[in-house]
Amino acid sequence: VDMRLAEVTVQNYRSITTQTKFAVNELTTLVGPNNEGKSNLLRALALGMDVIQRWSLLPASVARNGEISGSAASSVLRSRPSLRGSRLVNGYRWSEDYPLAKQDSRGTRPTLLKLLFQLEADEVRAFTEQTGITNNGSLPIEITLGRLSMTFGVVKPGRGAATHRAKSREIAQFIASRI
Repeated sequence: VDMRLAEVTVQNYRSITTQTKFAVNELTTLVGPNNEGKSNLLRALALGMDVIQRWSLLPASVARNGEISGSAASSVLRSRPSLRGSRLVNGYRWSEDYPLAKQDSRGTRPTLLKLLFQLEADEVRAFTEQTGITNNGSLPIEITLGRLSMTFGVVKPGRGAATHRAKSREIAQFIASRI
């Protein structure tokens, strides 16, 4: 059984400029007029899942503190969309995937992807065993993609945030093994 994805939030990705959130259930339908961003929401979701897989494979020395930049970030984001078998493989290129209307603005904010996973009791136990971090059943992942940098981690305000950042690779490995 795969981990349950409960909610997706996307901002500053292709045509999606404002924070857009949708719930995910057993069957989720996106409805709306043409050219309103439904496909871009799905592309963003696929990109987020791909980043989790790629982050889980990074060397520990590269993935520490939940942030990478320069050539390391480029290598994670380099691939372009293509079909391999039946799986869409995403990539991120700032000049193409960041909203064009915002690219010349000062103080651009990164592309933001949030994926909220809900863990069953056995997954909570496995998460603690694999990462050394306790969990309450909610696993909110946040990915930011900038021009030359990216971050991956659990949204954890206050105490424990540094531990979560330091364990970003282990957290990605936990999720990647279950999606």
